[in-house]
Amino acid sequence: MITEVAVRKEIEITVRVQNEPGALARLFATAASCGNEILACNSYSNGKWAVVLLVTDNPDRTERALQDEGFEYGADSVVLVSAPESLACTILLTAKLRAAGIGILYSYMSWFEPHNVRAVFKTQDDALAMRVLERFLADASRDDPGNDVAAPTVPAGLNRRAA
Repeated sequence: MITEVAVRKEIEITVRVQNEPGALARLFATAASCGNEILACNSYSNGKWAVVLLVTDNPDRTERALQDEGFEYGADSVVLVSAPESLACTILLTAKLRAAGIGILYSYMSWFEPHNVRAVFKTQDDALAMRVLERFLADASRDDPGNDVAAPTVPAGLNRRAA
């Protein structure tokens, strides 16, 4: 279990593939073939196309592999939060960003260890979003000195997974 909270700017790669058998398997095989770790991902489909959002530990290498295999992709910056799920509740983090007047275009979460998540935010002001989230998470981590990483109060039933 992680005890360190991290907020950092990352590159998110958006890949569009035809929604046909094997297309997503080929995409993920390509991303894995270049030795990258996928830090976070999300996908959606509009029927004919599938869109996959990837944050990897080496976006340049990922982009080269995608280009070599003929994938259509783009890249943009996002804010990535790595923390225990009790701290990285996207509802809570979204509320903090909105209270600071930061526009959020979209967000999603990926679990990477039991009870640990990576939350991804595409905002209109990544630098300010990082400062707001770092301040909030630092304060929340100090709430309970008896724990390695303490959780802020989260309303019952919000963003909780079954144990």
